[in-house]
Amino acid sequence: MSEGAAPGTVACKAEAEPARTRGSIARRMLVTAAAGSLIVLAAAGWSLQAMYRTETQQRLDADISSTILTLANVVDTDLAGAINYANDKLPKDERFGRSYSGRYWAFLVIDAKFQVTHAELSPSYFDAHPLVTPQVARDVTSLKARPDPVKKLDDKGPDGRPLRVGIRALSLPARAQPVLLYAALDRSEADMAVGMFTLRLGIALGVLALVLVMSALVLIRYGLRPLHEIQGKLQDVRAGRRDFLDGEYPSELSPVVKEINTLITQNRKVVERARTHVGNLAHALKTPLAILLNEARTGQ
Repeated sequence: MSEGAAPGTVACKAEAEPARTRGSIARRMLVTAAAGSLIVLAAAGWSLQAMYRTETQQRLDADISSTILTLANVVDTDLAGAINYANDKLPKDERFGRSYSGRYWAFLVIDAKFQVTHAELSPSYFDAHPLVTPQVARDVTSLKARPDPVKKLDDKGPDGRPLRVGIRALSLPARAQPVLLYAALDRSEADMAVGMFTLRLGIALGVLALVLVMSALVLIRYGLRPLHEIQGKLQDVRAGRRDFLDGEYPSELSPVVKEINTLITQNRKVVERARTHVGNLAHALKTPLAILLNEARTGQ
């Protein structure tokens, strides 16, 4: 404050600058609650969808592994190394006998360069055959010593539909190169089931998100109700209809209410002292003013 500024001027400036509004507590709480709910629900939805997809794929893989285990009991060799097939031990599912049914098996004979030289196919292949590259055959052969020697991969069937494929390299007596046991299963229905589950899960989580946001809005309005009550009572105090902020308040607001009541009491004391000073000043000026008036009337 400059040396020539009057105290009254500073007080007027302070009264002329009210508190500025910066955002809304309710809006901040609502946005935070909505964002948190959406993040949690999105993570939960992604996790559930991934779990369902994994479980569906595991069921397909288990079916394929069972078929490959059956095929392993079908093939054998004689003393000369010629491959024999026990047709009575082939998988009994009738879908292996229908053309392009979505279930396929095959015995693939490979050479030293991992090229397929001969194939025994299920009737479901009709006039098609599985495409196994030398790189895939090499990778499958390298899995023979592992606990799970079946290589799982995704491919397309003879009719263009997606397949879940399992391939295992089976070593046979009197043969240098293993025989590849090939089993495939149409996964289009499984993918459709995953898609439907994802759609329904998304709708359910969307409804849940809406419910959570509405619940948060109700809770925020209920939680901020004491602040609105304080605002109304302060208006009554300013209008003279109430002396203090009375009533019960949450523990978080009780100190604020106490300080406001203390401020009201302090202001009233200041006003009473000002009135007393004004009364004393008026009493002190009463006699000199009367003398001046009398002197003025007499003209002296």
